[in-house]
Amino acid sequence: MRPRYCPSLFPLLIASTLVMAGCAAGAGAPETTPAGHVHLYQLEKGDEVTFSNETDISMEMDVPELPIPQPIEMSLSMTHRLTVEEVRDGLITGELVNENVSMSGMGEMLNQMGLGQLGNMKIPVRMTARGKSEMDLSFEEAGAGGGMMNMPGGLNSFFVPWPDHPVPVGTSWTDSISIEQAQMEMDITGTVITEYTYLGLEPVGGTEDAVPAHKVHAVLSGTMAAGVDQAEADMMMSGTWSGETDYWFDQKDGLLILSTLSMRTSMLIEMFAPMEMIIPMDLQMKATIKRVR
Repeated sequence: MRPRYCPSLFPLLIASTLVMAGCAAGAGAPETTPAGHVHLYQLEKGDEVTFSNETDISMEMDVPELPIPQPIEMSLSMTHRLTVEEVRDGLITGELVNENVSMSGMGEMLNQMGLGQLGNMKIPVRMTARGKSEMDLSFEEAGAGGGMMNMPGGLNSFFVPWPDHPVPVGTSWTDSISIEQAQMEMDITGTVITEYTYLGLEPVGGTEDAVPAHKVHAVLSGTMAAGVDQAEADMMMSGTWSGETDYWFDQKDGLLILSTLSMRTSMLIEMFAPMEMIIPMDLQMKATIKRVR
């Protein structure tokens, strides 16, 4: 039997990948001591910070007997507005709101099929001045927007979780979390392992005449599994992903100036309805986030 196109497949695949892609009290400023760099995000109640986000996605998938132009390409463009609601007892709380979302290429179709909900999504923020998240990446908080914590534009795209001690140049540290979330009728589980390395002061974006900023290089890896059980699609997805991110943080307030992400996901999709098939998929994503004000 010739496979029937499943309109919910593409947004489910993209959403599951976005969830895995980016897995992240304002007093004092960053400082460098003889023992190393002490990084603090200097935020106060009422502060608003806006970032721009440009994300490009290229996906190849082998659907049996169904010709699909390859690669499938799309672009996402949006802004993120961080509002600080309170700074108390060493915790910064607020929200991160996605605004001005636009999509092109395959993204235009995905916008009509579900991913348009990225616009105006409110992601709760609760972290220490060193960027350690106090959010529980669970089904409960996913309902409040926590499910997008780790997409490009989620919390870890803006705030590296720094150690509680001075960090000499060249020092590396690892952050590992488990994810259990519900997004777009999917149950998503996975692991996110990130190794950060502090590289010292370097020109923003690698441009020689740019202002020096604190640079951090991150190596990302993880696994994921997702299950979908709905009228149009009954499927299981599993796979691995890897990537790298470079961050540049301001010397004065410690906040992000620029981050660049490059990520690749290899996934196997097993469909049980409306027909049975196995679909291998390869997805590559690049994202650039800049502070605009």
